[in-house]
Amino acid sequence: MATNPGVERVVAGLEVIIGRSIDRSEPLAELADEAFEAMGPGSAAQLLEPETAHVVAEVFALDRQRCRSRLERWDVLSDLQQEILVDTIGLSLDPEGLPFLAQATLETRSNWTALWAAGSLAKFGDQATPIVEALLSKTLVEPRRLYLIDALEKIGSPRALAIAETNGESGATEDSL
Repeated sequence: MATNPGVERVVAGLEVIIGRSIDRSEPLAELADEAFEAMGPGSAAQLLEPETAHVVAEVFALDRQRCRSRLERWDVLSDLQQEILVDTIGLSLDPEGLPFLAQATLETRSNWTALWAAGSLAKFGDQATPIVEALLSKTLVEPRRLYLIDALEKIGSPRALAIAETNGESGATEDSL
């Protein structure tokens, strides 16, 4: 029987996070819930590579409610859990998540989470351009301005590129984190 490499990658990532072998008959959504909870503040999962941790976002993106129910607990989540939720919104392209991404870009305690939030905004394409433009008018702090400019460049529409050019240098680099 042929296996799906994408599913196998997700399962392998969940096994690393949870710290146990997974029976392939277990529902991925429940495993993602378990993995998400295992990444709480102070957990060893904070040291995971982002590619491993963000497999949870891929599962959550299939069920928007799993993400939304966790947004209510935003302030008690670890930075890694917050990154996963903003990544989930971008992967799911849930337009109801746009205001949350805007808020996360401005107010999150972690620059990494702000970077993921800006990247998720970019996934919405030109629909997010007015939001990113409004955020730029409120954001004076580097590196978050750079993240927003980078999001506009990724959107790539003429309007987005004009706003990016008006607002300064090009986007985020590893050094800006």
